[in-house]
Amino acid sequence: MNYIYFYMQYINMSNINNSEQEEIRILKNIEQLQNLEKELYKELGSGNSTPSEATWTKIGQEGEFVNVGPNTTVRYGIAGNFIESVKSGSFVISNATMGGDPAPNSIKFAEAKTNTAIAMPAGNVDSIVNKINQLSQVRMSLYKSLNYTYRSLQKNVNTSRSELVELLTVVGIVEEELNNAKIQLNQLYRIKDNKMRMVEINTYYGKQYRFQSGLMKLSIMVGVILLVLAILRKKSLIPESIANILLGIVFAVGGFLIIRRILDIMWRDNMNFDAYDWGFDPDAQKKADEEAHKDNPEEPPTDATTTTTPPFNGIDCIGNACCTEGMKYDASVRKCIKVSAPETFVSGQLTKHCFNNKGTKTSSENYPAPYGSADMINFASV
Repeated sequence: MNYIYFYMQYINMSNINNSEQEEIRILKNIEQLQNLEKELYKELGSGNSTPSEATWTKIGQEGEFVNVGPNTTVRYGIAGNFIESVKSGSFVISNATMGGDPAPNSIKFAEAKTNTAIAMPAGNVDSIVNKINQLSQVRMSLYKSLNYTYRSLQKNVNTSRSELVELLTVVGIVEEELNNAKIQLNQLYRIKDNKMRMVEINTYYGKQYRFQSGLMKLSIMVGVILLVLAILRKKSLIPESIANILLGIVFAVGGFLIIRRILDIMWRDNMNFDAYDWGFDPDAQKKADEEAHKDNPEEPPTDATTTTTPPFNGIDCIGNACCTEGMKYDASVRKCIKVSAPETFVSGQLTKHCFNNKGTKTSSENYPAPYGSADMINFASV
């Protein structure tokens, strides 16, 4: 659900970003059009202007024939005033040619000045006006597009807000259901752990009771043999010397077996009856060796897990001594691993009936067995 949420957010944000970019592009185009309109208005206004720096020059008096260049402004005095007219080419200074009152002797003199700005033809003015109108129409179209883009952007924002609210609601519901499922799963795990704990406890005490019953049977058997020998000696059915020897042998062997069984029970782990607790921590020994190696760097640290000398009788191997050829003992996982593949655990078939990772006493037969037991099987794990 979170993936859908982020994907929808990405799409909505992409649409919003595209709309914003479209608005920026339209605004830039509108600005460019406005600049073009300003230039055209400027060109249109400056087409017929006469520079202020142009000066008047006397060209003649009434009745004289003069010749002026193109786009020349001519002024003449009539009745005490000046009348201006744009002339070009040759003409006679007179009232008739100057467009004034035809009365003679009214023009005392005529002056002219040349315009530096050429008068714009009417066709060019119409062309500029058409261009301005076209630019205005394009600008209005862009304003309409901008309005449409703004409305689309507003609509996308509203839609995104609604979708966000819906998605947040759905995500909240899913998270709540997920939390409830986790709570139920944890409860099931606790129930399972409690049941497994009870099974382990029952298994532990079941094995302990069987072992203790075996100890009691052995004790009763030794006691019965001793009692029979004592009765036979008392009734003089066997010589006293032989009876004493047999009593001593039975007492010694029986006592040895009983004490051995008792010690075996004492050495059992209090969590796993099939394992033994020797009171030895390889990790603590390794840390002690490392500390000793820091004090004396010349001497290489010893690994207690690789020693081949068993600290207790009845243990076939410890550490590397339990590993076959091409394998080595890994103290971190307490198992033999392949040398060529350090991360690969050794198959249980390679070391089956040979060793275990909890220090269980094993017999020299082809299966692990409790210390001194012939009728109980200890299945070790690898």
